[in-house]
Amino acid sequence: MNHPETGIPAPDAPAESASPVALVTSSPVAPVETRRWAPRLVDLAVGAGISVLFLGAWLLINGYEFGTLDHAIHLPYVLRAQAPDFLPGDPLVEAGSHHPSLLWTWLAWGTQWLPIEPLYFALHLASALGLFWGTVCLARALYPGRLGRWAAALAPAVMVAPKLTLTWIPTFDNHLLNRTLALGPELLALALAASGRFRAAFLLTGAVFILHPTTASHTALLVWFAALMDRRHHRALFTGPLFFLLGASPLLAQMLFRGSHGGVPFPAPEDWMHLNRLQLFFHHFPSTWTFEDNWERLAPLVFVLGAWQARVLPRAAAGFILGALVACIAGWVGLEWLHHPAALQLHLQQASRLMNFVAAVCGAAWVAKTWVWSLRRPPFAALALVAYVLDYNPAILILGLLALVLGRGPERDVASPPRWAPAAAVFGIVASMWVTAQLLDWHVPAVQVRFDELPGSRVMAWSRENLPEDAVVVTPPYFTHAMAAYRYGARRQVLANYKDGSEVSFSMSFLRQWRERMEALCDCKPFDTAPDASSLQAWLSSQDAVLAGYRNADAARFLELARRFGATHAVVERSEQEEEHRMPLPPGATPPAVAQPDLPLLYQDDEFSVYRIDAVP
Repeated sequence: MNHPETGIPAPDAPAESASPVALVTSSPVAPVETRRWAPRLVDLAVGAGISVLFLGAWLLINGYEFGTLDHAIHLPYVLRAQAPDFLPGDPLVEAGSHHPSLLWTWLAWGTQWLPIEPLYFALHLASALGLFWGTVCLARALYPGRLGRWAAALAPAVMVAPKLTLTWIPTFDNHLLNRTLALGPELLALALAASGRFRAAFLLTGAVFILHPTTASHTALLVWFAALMDRRHHRALFTGPLFFLLGASPLLAQMLFRGSHGGVPFPAPEDWMHLNRLQLFFHHFPSTWTFEDNWERLAPLVFVLGAWQARVLPRAAAGFILGALVACIAGWVGLEWLHHPAALQLHLQQASRLMNFVAAVCGAAWVAKTWVWSLRRPPFAALALVAYVLDYNPAILILGLLALVLGRGPERDVASPPRWAPAAAVFGIVASMWVTAQLLDWHVPAVQVRFDELPGSRVMAWSRENLPEDAVVVTPPYFTHAMAAYRYGARRQVLANYKDGSEVSFSMSFLRQWRERMEALCDCKPFDTAPDASSLQAWLSSQDAVLAGYRNADAARFLELARRFGATHAVVERSEQEEEHRMPLPPGATPPAVAQPDLPLLYQDDEFSVYRIDAVP
């Protein structure tokens, strides 16, 4: 017989007499729908908690910066998107038409609802979450089942600390850029491809193209090679690029309308090749690389070899790695042999950044598959993965090769990881890095959200309030100093600075304008380097020559700049400011004093002075 209220068979009822009876809401047993949703709610709560932990760990390890480095270029583009008449005639701002992205427009729209500083910070946190969940999705797609759960637990923890890639860009930056915002969707596109959903993967990479054309193109290439490795989806080799073009069509139409693609002719002129090789050798010119500086950064490929040896290398992962290597070779041949500007503008070697994430997932699967708790021999694969956390490539190579030489080890089943495994992995890595930082007295990065916390912010704020809106200001030609963002901080046109040279690869006319102004600022030929100098020495010496020449400028030099380029004001250092990427002084040498020109003084603090150069006292 059945219980009169619940319909559940009574204990004394025979089993065959039981018949399915729908549960009622008054039943003390949870309804089927509740039982189904309870694990999902727990998963959501665990996922949210791990996400918060990952964000906290990421900020603790990497910090955050606003207004530095590439922001010196990107922020003026956002301001131009806000107001089309922003700084008319400024060469860098005008050159923005050759650096296409709808991100500038979207950020300008977002500032209507939120100030730009918190907007950037919020988007950067979203980017960090994209890194985390993109890596999780990629691991689960490459390794369905219990092995994928372990890979999804370990790989994001491994990537919480940024790694320098083959082309000397980090896997993730500590400030918001196009490529950081695009990374999460790109990893998701790889996950879609690994799951066999190639149309969705190509369409998503096309949508990401709107934010960052270069890395989206890399991702599309990797997805295409994944389809090539999967015989069941060879049709995607032809239909996939059409879906990519469909997703990218809004920006492609804008590029065609503005002529953004025609800034440099083919073959590239010799002065374009020379200046880009001088400034960007570590990113795009493999003929200048050494093993210690670049090639050792292929060490994470040992994890791919380990996964192959353990018979857990998915075809899609092999396709991704093959696509990245083909992109690197195409960039080398296209740029250094054929002198095709698109080979540099597409940053093809930087496809290696995605290779690092694929390698981390493969390494995590390798460790999970070959781990033996008895530890009868050293866990070389796990130790190699720990070395990858710290981005220590020699240890990765040595430990990884030892694991490969010692063989695959016994085949074994992989148990499902507990729910707390991802949190434990992130916490363990952060704790170990914190202990290491304390022992070695490492600097803990700061979270710098406000622009007015940067060096030079006072003179920029004064300039914004007191200089004429049409002023053309001569500033120290910095590369990494926060004053390189003077256009954003002061909202005034800048004659030129060294950081502007990052954009010369997109426009031949801007390259020649920028070089002419750099030579005028220092009254020298900074790009005519010694023939026996290494690539690094030539690059650093060109920066030193420009800045040293500017520090010696007198009133006559500034008046000549006013005559040639319309300069109206000059910012001069009160004392030599610190900046990264400089040639060290000889032992015992002291930096020379900065010259103060005989011009009308308008403003002065302990960092900088402002002079008027449109008249002589």
